[in-house]
Amino acid sequence: MYKCFAVDDDDLALKLLKDFVEKTDELAWVSGFDDPLKAQVYLEKESIDILFLDVHMPNLNGLELYKSLHRKPATIVSSSFPDYALEGFQLDMVDYILKPYSYTRFEQAIRKATDFLVAQEAKDQHDFFWIKVEYQMVKVFFHEIKYIESAKQYVHIHTDTGTLISLNSLKHIDSLLPKGLFARIHKSYLVSRQRIIKKTHAYVVVDDQIIPVGRTYKENLLLS
Repeated sequence: MYKCFAVDDDDLALKLLKDFVEKTDELAWVSGFDDPLKAQVYLEKESIDILFLDVHMPNLNGLELYKSLHRKPATIVSSSFPDYALEGFQLDMVDYILKPYSYTRFEQAIRKATDFLVAQEAKDQHDFFWIKVEYQMVKVFFHEIKYIESAKQYVHIHTDTGTLISLNSLKHIDSLLPKGLFARIHKSYLVSRQRIIKKTHAYVVVDDQIIPVGRTYKENLLLS
């Protein structure tokens, strides 16, 4: 069963979430906090599979709470405000649901979360992924990747043995990579955390390549 945890300063919203989780066979309710600072401490100590987050809370914004976590569960934002949806998806949250929501909408979000967790588990069991290059499938080992850049509808994967060019999106490639090993630092770049030899607020150096850091991705760099 997937362990669920919620952070929301609305007690009625927490109760609704608890009811929805408990009526869903594959889920287990762990707890719900109305204080984001206490939740932050708890989440750094405990392992959670699915996290539900409100955005507007006293002391700490829900998105800021998420960015502060070193171990990020599959996260679903539940908010009365649609304004932060884009930022939520840029942070790789699995869904953004608007209050009030039905059990059907809750189930849709849970399906996205469980699909994400299954894919993450499968990915963590391998040290490579397959990608189509021209008319053949090529095995790419994580430890050989230096950085990956987007070039319109193509991605260039720079490795120890050369550069692979694939008709693909950077977002899709990002979904194939272990989050602990790679960081999205720009809308057009992914880098291997282990290959960074220098970093500033504006750029990183990977081998002899200077790669810019996007303004909205600086938090990812801080965790590298």
